[in-house]
Amino acid sequence: MPRSPQHNGALSSLLALALVALPAGAGMAQEKAASVSQLAEALKSSDVQTRRDAAYGLEQLGPGAQDAVPALIAALDDRDHQVWSYSVSALANIGPAARDAIPALVRGLERRERQMWYRSAYALGRIGAAAVPALDESLASKNATVRAGAAKALGWAGQAAEPAIPKLAALLRDSDNDARELASAALVQIGAPAVPALVAVAGSESASARAAAVRALGPLARSAKPAAQALVTACRDNDKQVRTAALAGLGQGGVEPGEAIPVLLAALGDGDEAVRKAALNSLLSVGPALRGAVPELAKLVQGEDQGVSRTAAALLGRIGAPAGGAVPALIEAMRTRRELPGDAVYAESLRRIGPAAVPALLAAMKQGGIDPAMLADALGGIGPPVVPDLVETLRDAQPAVRSLAARALGRIGPQASP
Repeated sequence: MPRSPQHNGALSSLLALALVALPAGAGMAQEKAASVSQLAEALKSSDVQTRRDAAYGLEQLGPGAQDAVPALIAALDDRDHQVWSYSVSALANIGPAARDAIPALVRGLERRERQMWYRSAYALGRIGAAAVPALDESLASKNATVRAGAAKALGWAGQAAEPAIPKLAALLRDSDNDARELASAALVQIGAPAVPALVAVAGSESASARAAAVRALGPLARSAKPAAQALVTACRDNDKQVRTAALAGLGQGGVEPGEAIPVLLAALGDGDEAVRKAALNSLLSVGPALRGAVPELAKLVQGEDQGVSRTAAALLGRIGAPAGGAVPALIEAMRTRRELPGDAVYAESLRRIGPAAVPALLAAMKQGGIDPAMLADALGGIGPPVVPDLVETLRDAQPAVRSLAARALGRIGPQASP
C-alpha cells in the first residue's frame, strides 16, 4: 500500500503540519486542531486521491486525530480500499477515544476479505475495554467469521477482556476451528484469570474443545499451578490431539522438570507420531535437568521399540559428556541394532559424549561385532583427545583392530599428526 502519496496545494500544507513531530505550544496546538478539522473535511472530497491523503494524514496523527472520529467512521463506508485502510488504522491509533466507532468496526468483522476483517479486529482491540461488551455479544453471533473476529479482537484487548472469559471459554467448543483457536489465544492473552475456565473445558467431553483449552494452558502454567496440573493430566488423554497439545505445553517450562520428564519419556512410546514428536521437542527444551534422566534414557535405548531407542540415543547425544553412564547401552545398541544409512544415531551420540566414551569404544574395537565404519566414525569424531589411544592401538596384534584405528585417525585428519 502506498505510504507516501503525492500532495498538492492546501492539503499538502495540512499534511506537512500534521506530520510535524515538535513540542506544541498553544499556537501550534490550535493549528494542529485546525489541521485535524480540515483533514476530516477532506475525507468527504469527491476526489479519491484527496480522500486517501486525508486518511493517511489522520492515521499519522495517532491519538491527536480523535476529533476526526466521526469523519473516520463515515470513511469506513468508502469504496476505495486505501481510504478505508488508512481510516481504520487511524481509529486503531486513536485508541480508547475512538469508542464511537465500535458499532461500525464490529460490522467490519463480517468482512470476508481477510485484511479488512483483521484490521477491524485490531482496531477494536486497540480501543480496549469500551469495546469488550460489544465483542462479548459478538461471540454468540451465528456468523463464524464474526465469532472468530470478536475472539481475535478480545485477544488484542488483553486483560481488559476479562469479562468475556465465560463466552470465550464456551467458544472453545465451537464447530469452527478458527473460532476455537482464536478464543484459545485470547484466553492466553487475558492470563491467569482465564485458568479456571480453561481447566474446566480441559475436562469436557469434546476432544476438540479439550485440545483448544490445553493449548492455552501451556503458556499459563508458569504462573498458575492448576494449569500445570491440568497439563500433566491431559498427557494421558485418550485423544491424540489433546496429548500432543499437552506434551507440547510441558515444554514451555510451567511444570517442574522432575514431574515433566517421566511423562515425556513415557510418551516417546506413544503410537502416534505427532505425539512422539511433541514429547521429543519438549524434552529437548528441558535443558540441564534432562541429565537426571540418563539412566531412564539408557533403558529406552535398550528397549524393543527401534524408534524409541533411536530417539533416546539422540537425546543422550544432546546431553553430551554428562551422559557417560549410557555409553555401554549405546555401544550394545550399535552391536545389536541396524543403523540407518546416513543417520548413525548411536555412533553420533557416542561422539557427542566425547572422551568418556573412548575406553568402551576401544574395547568394542577388539571385541568385534560392530560395523567398523560406525566405530571409526564415533572414535574419529571425538577428535584429538583420542589420538594417543588410537596411535597405541596401531600396535595391536589384530590386523582388523589396527585397520580400524588407522581409519579412525584418518577420520580425524591433520589434527591426528604428532
